[in-house]
Amino acid sequence: MKEFDYISGPGDVLDFVLELMDADGNVSEVKEKEQLRVEVESESDEERLIGHRFETLESLQYLLGVMQAVAGEEGQVYLDVNKRREERDSKVKETGLDLVDEALDYGEAARSKMLLPSERRVIHRLAEVEGGVRTYSVGDGLRKVVVIEPLE
Repeated sequence: MKEFDYISGPGDVLDFVLELMDADGNVSEVKEKEQLRVEVESESDEERLIGHRFETLESLQYLLGVMQAVAGEEGQVYLDVNKRREERDSKVKETGLDLVDEALDYGEAARSKMLLPSERRVIHRLAEVEGGVRTYSVGDGLRKVVVIEPLE
């Protein structure tokens, strides 16, 4: 196993975790405004790194976020593997726009399907930008429903 004398950030932590998982991947970091994007390119281990319904990717992102917070770094960590999360976020945004439109058109609350934390965050931010609605999450555990209600 590769020895790390110095781990300088989330990308290095992820390199170490990939080594422990015996997974193949090239890790890169891009700092954006209030977010650190950690990108992984992997031909052979994409599905292992993403997991069933993105749960492994969510867990790895959570780990990196905790490590960054412990190190005193500010901002969110956004982890993606082969741009799959980016593609999924795009679909979640489309769904979010449809739900906002539904809530505004019918004057009633619209509900999403069960979503992971990062997916809910996409819808909450989208609804805030769109305006005219308020959002909140309902449920227990990792997966919850986002409720979008029109403002009165």
